[in-house]
Parts: sequence; structure tokens; C-alpha cells
Amino acid sequence: MEIHSKRLRLRDWQLGDLETYTYWLQPGHRWQALDGPYYPSPTVEKIPSYVAKIGQRIEKNEWPTPRQSLTISDKETGKMRGRVSWYWQSEETNWLSVGIVIYDPADWQQGWGYESLGLWCDYLLGTMPQLARLDLRTWSGNTGMMRLAEKLGFREEARFRDARIVDGAYYDGMGYGMLRAEWEARYPQGFLSHLTEIANQPESKMLPKNLTPEEKTAAYQQEIARVEPNLSQESVEINNEGLVNSVLIVNGRRVFRFPKHDWAIDHLRQEANCLTLARQHLTMPLPNWTVYESEQLSHPFVAYDWIPGEALTRHGLLRLPLIDQQAIAEQLGTFLFQMHTIPMREVEKMGIRPSVTNRTPEKWQKLYNDVKEMLFPHLATFARAWVEQHFAPVLANPDFMAHKPAFMNGDLGGYHLLFNRENRRLNGVIDFGTAGVGDPAADFACLIDQFGETFVRLMAPAYPDIAQHIERARFWAGTLELQWLLGGLRYPDEPDWFMVHIGRARDVLPVGSGWQPM
Repeated sequence: MEIHSKRLRLRDWQLGDLETYTYWLQPGHRWQALDGPYYPSPTVEKIPSYVAKIGQRIEKNEWPTPRQSLTISDKETGKMRGRVSWYWQSEETNWLSVGIVIYDPADWQQGWGYESLGLWCDYLLGTMPQLARLDLRTWSGNTGMMRLAEKLGFREEARFRDARIVDGAYYDGMGYGMLRAEWEARYPQGFLSHLTEIANQPESKMLPKNLTPEEKTAAYQQEIARVEPNLSQESVEINNEGLVNSVLIVNGRRVFRFPKHDWAIDHLRQEANCLTLARQHLTMPLPNWTVYESEQLSHPFVAYDWIPGEALTRHGLLRLPLIDQQAIAEQLGTFLFQMHTIPMREVEKMGIRPSVTNRTPEKWQKLYNDVKEMLFPHLATFARAWVEQHFAPVLANPDFMAHKPAFMNGDLGGYHLLFNRENRRLNGVIDFGTAGVGDPAADFACLIDQFGETFVRLMAPAYPDIAQHIERARFWAGTLELQWLLGGLRYPDEPDWFMVHIGRARDVLPVGSGWQPM
């Protein structure tokens, strides 16, 4: 049998695969250090008999239905690149786990795993109607497999701490799961159709960075006139202050957003789904988007009616009477409580993916390593000591940032909170670019960073469970400036990264201070 996409085939074993398979089974290949290295591998002496058994099956053409394993081969050359498989977790309850291996490191991070495992999951669910779910098991040292599971939409369902030993070190055993209903909602026309849809999307062509503001405005205005020809562009204001999007405001009442980066295009499509869901559950006014596709720009952009208001600043907020600060805190607390408690089944039905703000323990470790490598040479002794103290609880306890996933915003900057100076209240929230499934603490971290923990404490009456998120939020808030500084070093042609922290609050207790109600 054969399952194929544009560039690969999942197929039964062929005699020509045996030489390739024998080569990759020899000790010393990099894939063996990642694919269950805590299990014993076939010895050199046993490899010939292991391969011979597969050869006998090929000659007899004895394959079960459904297949328990298929090879991954290059559609053009026929070369075997890996294989997919499955095994029972519990046959009695129709509970199985899927597996995949791509042998050559040159093929890693090239999309082979994503296409192959997606097609394999589709095949298993299609041929085994009794299945209610699929599992994927790996370990915390195999970050590539973890990312693959998350990209396909699998959810982390279990983390067995210190359950695997590799090279004398303990790692977590990881369990990911996908319900049939979740898969069908994410890929309603099947995974192959999903791949075709991706392939047919035009290659993005961002505007050159060296264009003047006037040239950018002209290019954007041309597209606006095309999609909304009845909109007379009497006045146009351009705002390039955002890190992700360029914004044009036409006649002071119609807003158009254009992504600045290639990666921002996918964020825009995710944001459209997030806003659709949020508008169904939140009482806070939110933008009502229209998404336009642009052949000229080769990427989409969006339009929505202007929500009046100005950016909520810390100095402006703290100058208000306490009763008005409390009222704004109640608005934000209600906004977050309504958002974080949207049932996950509704989030999944909308095809909303994990937030780009999500961080695994490995990513926090990498951030710490990057800070030590890139920032420590420029930091004073006391600043380096603060970094060490701040990261210590997270590095010592991989579960410190553990949380129950929720629908969250991820970027509640003051420039996204529209303040009405006349009634001293918020008129709306305008940006869901980083929204998705993630840690609710990330939202509180943004508010701590922008306005301080004293203000965030005023939200407690509207958000009764805030105490369970505060320690993670404190840690997260403390890392934001470090992340921006790293961004400035990595993208020297974008010095804005070095300026983002100016004017932020310094009002936050150290991680581990607990929560005392006001």
C-alpha cells in the first residue's frame, strides 16, 4: 500500500530498503541518541537477523491491516528516509501510540516529520474507526519530537518527572495526546488536503525594510483602495511602533494592519480565529475583523472599525483617583477571567493553536543560557546576581511553571488597552496577535511589567484565582527585558528592541514572595 503527498510516500517495505536500513541500524548514528535511547538497541551481531525478518515479510508480501509500520521514502528518488509505526498502550481500550524516525540529520527540520506523521495519523484514524484517540510518547531531551507533536496539534497530557535516564542524567517522560474529535476539527478535509492548502498558499513577499514611511504608506493605500473602493482616503495616519504589524488609520475611523515579518502572517490568521471566539464570550469591546488576501503583497492584511481611546500608560493610570484605578482593574480582571475560563472544547473547535508565548522548561533553560552567553559580558555584577536569583526557582524545579492550559492573550501592553479619558474607563482591547492556548500567568506578567504588581492586586475581586498564577507571572515579567535585549543583539538592524523596556514598572515582589490578599 502507499500514501503520498507532493514530495514523499508512506509505503510498504521493499527489498531495496534493506541495505539502507542496515546502514542506519549500525551504532553511532545521531538518530539513535534521540529515539528511545533508554531502551537497548540491536547489537551489531543481531542486526542481520533483524533485517532478514523484514526481508522475509517482503518476499511473502505479508502485511497486516492496518499496517503497523510504513517506510518514508522520497517520492522523486525512492530513497528511504525513515519510517512510521504504532504500538498498543492498551489494546483492551483501543489506546495506541504513534511513532516516527527520520534517520538522516540532513532531513531534520525540513518538514519530513510533519508530513509523514500527519499522514500516518490520518491513516490510522481512517482505518481504525474504534480509535477515540492517538498517543505520542517521547522524552524531554527530544525537543524536536516535542515540537513536532505540538505543531500537529497534540496536547501535552503527561510529564513523568525523572522517568528516563540518558547518559547518566534524568529526563522527563513525555506523553502527548490527540482526540479523534480534535483531529477532525483541526483537519476537517483530512491531512493531505491540509498539506495541499499550505502548498497552494503564495510565497510571502514582505515589503523591503529600506522603504521610507511614505513609500510604505503608498503601497498600503493602494491595497486599501482595491479592497474597499468606496472608502475615501481623506486622511491617513501610519503607525510603525508595533513590533509585529504596521498600522494605517484611515479618516480616523478605519484601521488596517499589515504584518511586518514573514512569521507575523501565520500569527495574523491565528488572531482572526482568536478574535472570533473571544467576541462570543467577552464583554469587553473587541475589534470586528475583516481579513483580506493580497496578491500584490502576497500576504493577508486586516481591517476593522476604529475603537476610540488612547494607550493606557502607567503614569496616567496611577494619577487617577483610586476608585477609577479599581474600576479599570475590575474591567481587566473580568476580561481575563472570562477569557481564561472559556471551555477548551470551544477553543479546539476553532482550531486555535498554542500561543507563541509558550515556554517549555527546556526553553527557559535555553533563555538562561543565552542570557549568560550574550548579556552577562555587558551586565554589572549586581545585575548578573539578580539574573541568577531570578532564574534559580525555575532551574531547580522543572515544574515551577506548570499550569493548566487556558485561552489567553499573551500581550496586554498598554498600547493595546484603549483608555477613555472622559469616563476614565477602558473602551476596548485591540490586539490578539499572540493569543492562543497557553499559560494564564503570561497575561498577568504583561500587566505587572506595564503597571506594577500593586495595580494587579486590585484585580483580585474580579479574578478570584489570581493567587495561583502570581509566582509564575512574577518570574515571567522579570524575563521580558532580558528577551528584548537579546532581540536587540540578534537583530542589530532593529534597534527598537533596546528601547521597549523604557517606562515600564519596577513594582513587583521577588519570585517566592507568596500572595497576601489586600
